[in-house]
Amino acid sequence: MNFKCTPVALALASVLFSVGAGAVSPVAKFHSLHLPPQQVVSSKANPMIGANGEAAVIIKLKGEPATHTYAHALRQFGNSPLGKTSANNSARTTIANLKSEQAAFVSQLSAKGVAFTEIYRVQRVLNAVAVRMNPADMQKVRALPNVEAVEFLPTYKRPENITSVPFVNAPKVWDGYNQLGLPFNATGIGVKVGDIDTGLDYVHPDFGGSGTLAAYQDVDPTSAIGKNSHNIIFPTAKVAGGYDFAGDAYNASNTPMPDANPMDCGGHGTHTAGTIAGIGVNSDGTPYGGPWNTT
Repeated sequence: MNFKCTPVALALASVLFSVGAGAVSPVAKFHSLHLPPQQVVSSKANPMIGANGEAAVIIKLKGEPATHTYAHALRQFGNSPLGKTSANNSARTTIANLKSEQAAFVSQLSAKGVAFTEIYRVQRVLNAVAVRMNPADMQKVRALPNVEAVEFLPTYKRPENITSVPFVNAPKVWDGYNQLGLPFNATGIGVKVGDIDTGLDYVHPDFGGSGTLAAYQDVDPTSAIGKNSHNIIFPTAKVAGGYDFAGDAYNASNTPMPDANPMDCGGHGTHTAGTIAGIGVNSDGTPYGGPWNTT
């Protein structure tokens, strides 16, 4: 399902599409973020240190995150209803245990005289606590029991799929049988997802469309029939269905005018749908045809 929007307000649309390859799973190993664990006290020497002398820091604690225990259970019991139930129960137990351990660690951090401001705690993809602190105290934190790593937490200003997908190690999950020891390759083939957002540009090559200007200009925003070609242009092989529940002209003060065409009029829905289920785009603008693996 998908939201559609005007510049003024959001209007509701829905799209159901086949995932194919590209679904991202959080089962991935922790990496050092390519930053050396050195003690840096000068903001001039490290741009990650703010004007107040503090930096965002990620403290990874010992103990596997929930996605790892979930994967272990799947390997043990298989990708069956019993296996999935066991995996879910294992993950929930892990999350509860890690929350308790992290709370104790935060109290210990304060007791050790480390000044910090907590940002967040995570248990699913990573067992870690993020804080803002003086980098001069990073070495002191590394010496604490139950701490596995302490690194600067970088800020990414361009969250594009071409960098974010490899960063979360999604290709290893696509090739999970070989890379992670999973009982299957998690490419998303055979899975359908309902997405609520600003709509979806189904003529985009990321969803198997041509991506040409002519194809886009053929779209009638209120109809599934092309306004120039007079052919049925929606749904497509990739985008299995959808509906605009409010209409492109809806601005929260007028009457909704639903229609059968969930074409995106904001851009956000197409981006998120591409993250969830896009097949990828070649450098020449054509749809990528695979394979979806670590290569």
